[in-house]
Amino acid sequence: MTDEVKAAVVAELGLFGFKKKNRLWRRDQEGICQVVELQRSTRGNYYYLNLGILLDEVEPDKRIKHSSDCHLDGRLESLVSDELREPLIRALDNDAQVGLAARMDVIHRALLEFAEPAFAKFSSREDILAFAKRPQQERVEERFTVWWPLLEFVGIKRRIPSDPDFDSRWIP
Repeated sequence: MTDEVKAAVVAELGLFGFKKKNRLWRRDQEGICQVVELQRSTRGNYYYLNLGILLDEVEPDKRIKHSSDCHLDGRLESLVSDELREPLIRALDNDAQVGLAARMDVIHRALLEFAEPAFAKFSSREDILAFAKRPQQERVEERFTVWWPLLEFVGIKRRIPSDPDFDSRWIP
């Protein structure tokens, strides 16, 4: 069986200006690296589409192997509307009876309507830093995780629950 999901994702990401590098597709602009990772499930013949954003000045020359190596990351399936979530999950499942054109259409729509606006929201240094400075509870809506290197860059001290000054608002 051919890997229709991979073929559909490869075709669509090229349309959005992403270039394949190892296991990732990346798009670099003005000190910001935007990443899409096609992650194969360990439990079945389906995939996840992970998004990542890295601010170069935080960790210059950092090698990105997975979207989780980025300063912000999220999963496309959690960003899409309720209406599109099930079709996207089916489109990313190689065992689902979905034709290549239909897969490409759903993936294109998810990238256009949800991934691109998410990347646009974090398209400047100022936008990324402002988001990182917000407490975790205020970041839930965007469904992106902010990881420690970026939190520390904006002045958030890394703490663990046993620290006397631990504040759960400042966790990834």
